[in-house]
Amino acid sequence: MIHPLIFTLAATLTACTGPGAPEPTEPKPAEPVTQPETPAAPTADARALLAAERLLTLARAKDWAAISAALPAEGLRVSGSSIVRLDADTVLSPAALAGAASDAKVYRWGELPGSGLPWESTIATLLGDTLAPIAAAAVRTVNGRHDTSHTSNLAEVYPGHTWVDLHSPAGGELPAWQSAVIVLRPEGDKLLWVGLVLDRWIP
Repeated sequence: MIHPLIFTLAATLTACTGPGAPEPTEPKPAEPVTQPETPAAPTADARALLAAERLLTLARAKDWAAISAALPAEGLRVSGSSIVRLDADTVLSPAALAGAASDAKVYRWGELPGSGLPWESTIATLLGDTLAPIAAAAVRTVNGRHDTSHTSNLAEVYPGHTWVDLHSPAGGELPAWQSAVIVLRPEGDKLLWVGLVLDRWIP
């Protein structure tokens, strides 16, 4: 007599290996893990262009606090012609930029081209007249000048700095063209706004 336990084991084995048993399957290889690509770091020129565009956006928005935060402790030097004049240019402190909305003080930026008359205005008027209107069509040149007819000493005065020339061609009666050059100084992972060179040509 066959013991019931032996009979049960034999029946189970037959069910697993007999004609109706499922075929054994090979284990599937694990899917390779795809690592996300690390985006390439922006070039120095790209960083400068982004910084300049941000300053234009802040000028249009009249966000004086944010503009002030983009300046170094020594402030922003404003040059009213293509030549930077260390002994004559106006230097604006971060506090002056922060309070530009209510500052009625009139500063001298240089001479109006073609007339020799003083170029004077408040800080808000200056940036509103020179930076805020710059359009997307303006030519952007990094570490160079789009128009080279005017003498420039940017490289001598600002060694180791980066600048972006925002050149607007003739769009009305006067001036024939104008440029706002934003000078930036690398400091750690930041680009601080240290200079604004305003150049224009009137026929």
